[in-house]
Amino acid sequence: MSYKANTGHPHATPNFRNLLIRPMWMTLKTALRTVPFVGKARFLKNDYHGQPTVMVDQTTMERVGPEHPSAGQKFAPDRETSQVMPFIERPVTVMYPYERLEDLEPWLFVPGNYFGRIGIVWETCTSCKLCIRACPNDCLHMTTELRVDVLDLPDEDDEWHGYGSELEEGGYAAREKEEYDEIAVGFDLINAHADAPQQYDFAEVIEISGDKATVRWSDGSGIET
Repeated sequence: MSYKANTGHPHATPNFRNLLIRPMWMTLKTALRTVPFVGKARFLKNDYHGQPTVMVDQTTMERVGPEHPSAGQKFAPDRETSQVMPFIERPVTVMYPYERLEDLEPWLFVPGNYFGRIGIVWETCTSCKLCIRACPNDCLHMTTELRVDVLDLPDEDDEWHGYGSELEEGGYAAREKEEYDEIAVGFDLINAHADAPQQYDFAEVIEISGDKATVRWSDGSGIET
């Protein structure tokens, strides 16, 4: 009994060329583009190589100003800025996610019965996980998050007073760290390749009595009322 893959594209057929030769040639071309002068050869380029792309629109440029790190930069899918020494500009994903391998060679990644990408309406999603259980290919996953209310610390005449009234026993609460503003100022959210630092202390609500709440802080500092 013969088997014919339902791939929808000739380059997606599981054969020697598509599984070995083509991926090795793509990897070799990527490496050769980093070699001085050799990397500029025409046979190593595709239509999208060496084409500068402006990543920041004019409105954003006016907002961030001329001193922003992204100002004046020209990006291409395989290299950045300079056209003289390609080995300086490593072929990293400077345009990710605008340029990805699955977009350049989609037949290597997309099955023949692929109908499109899934979309989520966050305003109505309740994280019931029914879509995950029903997925026939088991390709969905979901990470649940704790609902956290901010402790009601402001004074009565403060505009934020009263926002801690939704606290409940068994739930979680948070309050700003003392160095809240310093943490925000000292972190470059746009250019940093790291998670944003934590600006809140988190706690589990143990008991609520009147206008007081007893909480256990997650950092191990103990119980506080």
